[in-house]
Order: sequence, then C-alpha cells, then structure tokens
Amino acid sequence: MKIDRAKVSERELMLRYFKESFPETHGKEIEAFFHAFYKPEETFVLRNHQNEIMGVASVRPKILRLNHKNLKVSYINRIFTRPKYQGLGNMNLLIEGVLNYYSKTDLITLLRVYEPKIFEKFGFENVINIGKYTINPSKLPRFGVEGIVPSPRNHNLVSTYQRFTQHFDGFFLRNEEDFENMKKYYSHQNGNIIGLKVKNELVGYCVYITHAAHVEVMECVYDKSSTLLQMLSFISKGKNRIVLNVSEKENIEKIIPHATKISKPFMLARINDKDLFERLYDIKIISSYSAFKAFGKPLFNRDFQ
Repeated sequence: MKIDRAKVSERELMLRYFKESFPETHGKEIEAFFHAFYKPEETFVLRNHQNEIMGVASVRPKILRLNHKNLKVSYINRIFTRPKYQGLGNMNLLIEGVLNYYSKTDLITLLRVYEPKIFEKFGFENVINIGKYTINPSKLPRFGVEGIVPSPRNHNLVSTYQRFTQHFDGFFLRNEEDFENMKKYYSHQNGNIIGLKVKNELVGYCVYITHAAHVEVMECVYDKSSTLLQMLSFISKGKNRIVLNVSEKENIEKIIPHATKISKPFMLARINDKDLFERLYDIKIISSYSAFKAFGKPLFNRDFQ
C-alpha cells in the first residue's frame, strides 16, 4: 500500500470514483466540486500494490481565525474508500497517512462529515454545529426588490463577510478568489448569490440553491434582521419552503417565530500538537472541543469546500 497525490491525468477517473462512493449525493454537486475546487495536488490517494486507487481524501489548505490568531490548518472535506475496498481497514490507512503528513505542518486538522463517531478514534471531535431551519415563506413579511443585487462583486462580498465574522470565531479567512470559486460551485447546481445594498454599501448576501419546490440557503450574512428577512423574501418567491443553514448561535426563531430548527454536526477538529496549542494561547485544554470553546465567542463556519 502507498499514499500519494492524484495525477493530473486521473481527473475523470476521480470524478467517477467520487460519484460511485457518494451515491446519496446529487451528481451535480460532485460535478460542481470538480468544476470549482478540485485540485490533484490537494487530493491524497491510497493505492494497492497493483497501483489501483482504493481510497481518496480531498484536503484543502485554509487559514482559520481562532481567538485573534490566524492559523494554517488542513481541511479534509471529502474522504472515502471505494465500495469494493470498504470494510478492510483501508479507511484507517488513508486517514492515518493524511494525519501523519499534516501533523508535521499544521496545528489543527479539520474534517467535515455527517457521522462524527466514526472519526473519534483518530482524535477528532465535533466542534461546530449548524442550525437548520425550515421556514414557510408565506409567513414572512413581503418586501420590494429595491437594493437587491444579483451576483455582488467579489470585493464587496469579502468586506461584508469580514464585518459579519467579527462577531464570531472559528471561521476561515476568505479572499476574492474564494468567492469567485463559490459562484462557480453554486451556479453549477442551480444556485446563486444575491446581495442587499443600502446607500451603495453591501450589507448582506445570501448563497442559495433553488430546487423545484423549495430553496436552500447555504450561507447568509447580514447586518440586521430586516436585511435577512428581505433577502429570504426575495429568494423564496414561488416556493413553498425555505431551508436555512446558520450558525448554532443565531436565534432565528426570535426573528421568525414559526421557524422550526434541528441541530446537526458540521465540523470536526483534531489538535495535532496539544502542547503547542496550549503555549500559543496560554491555556490548558482537555480536548479539541474544549479548545474551540475556550474563548467565549460563538463559532461560525459555513465552508463546505
């Protein structure tokens, strides 16, 4: 067995294996990932002695903002073993290989999964949850379209994101390229980004995917509740339901009393060097969970990629 990086020539093969290994995921979402984010140099591959691909891990470099410090971290956003190689310990080999590599360079490794318990034995703990709200658009106040901006400029999105995340911790820094890639990713899935301008300043934006009967909001950034309501009102025209994903500490039910909420795990973390983390922040921690909860600010992270 060996672990190396994907080859440029293996792109179409990788796309096929991703679809094969995530049958519950809509094919357009995987195609969108390859269109906007896939890079062979960020893709670790577990191969057998015949050089067949057995498993794949997509690992993106990120800059995490945590308690006023910018930390270089590794973010595993997709990891799988191909169906015919599952149940043989190959996932363990792949994860251990990735962690061995990044433990030498990054203080923290993050992981986005839906089954946190599977990864606990590798030192990962769930540190960020999301609130998923279901909203009836007919019960929202109605607004005009004044100020609504289709596909806001990337530099304005960066500024709005920076103002919003001042209230949070645990988020990734973003630049204009990040937002350009987000636009590519969501447009490939019948998605869009709209914004709201007041006095020529972008005060909020909404990233969403349109489905036949409902709209799902993947990320919403806003300065006040009326901004959120106006954007939700605009994108939900003709739909019977809104699914709104927000940070766990955003109390949407205070703004929209009829909204129903479920909480879901979103991001796991592993502190690769506990002693270094404690020296850096001059604190004592018990676990990754306690490390992320140590600083008082609510946590926000909506990066799927």
